[in-house]
Amino acid sequence: MITLRELLEDKVYREFFTTMPQMPRNLHPDAMPWRVYVQRKMDGPWGKREFHTYKEAFKFLKPHIKTTYNAAIQSKGIQFEAPFKVYRLVKGGKPLLDANGKQRYRRVVWVPQLDLTDAPHLWCPYCRRPTVFSWFSKHHAFPKGSVFDLSLRRCAICGASERLAGYTHV
Repeated sequence: MITLRELLEDKVYREFFTTMPQMPRNLHPDAMPWRVYVQRKMDGPWGKREFHTYKEAFKFLKPHIKTTYNAAIQSKGIQFEAPFKVYRLVKGGKPLLDANGKQRYRRVVWVPQLDLTDAPHLWCPYCRRPTVFSWFSKHHAFPKGSVFDLSLRRCAICGASERLAGYTHV
């Protein structure tokens, strides 16, 4: 799986990651909607810690990014889209219009540059990063003894199923 350090080498993802996301205003004041997952070494266990704000989570993770193998700042229960840009469509310098005479646009979603040897990655809307979804019989994100649907592929970091992440082909 592509690591956070590798992702942060990409200018678009780095800007996305370092920009504080907008959260709903109706969160309970005691809510801790952010969780930092850290994997200190390759194939090692994942640790986690919860935070009240993205700023706190980022401040905690920042000094450890270069010394950990992989990490994520995960949103508990709130989905975030991958970074994207919207472009106005033009031809010959003139705006392209739809059948109703309105300006046409194209939305271009950022995708990571992966090695040919990397497993396929999907955007995890909770981890706010591309990750590998796979089958697990146990997962570090779930308490020991948890029962969950083994037929669903899950995010390798936070355990969200492909279905929960919005991938309807499952």
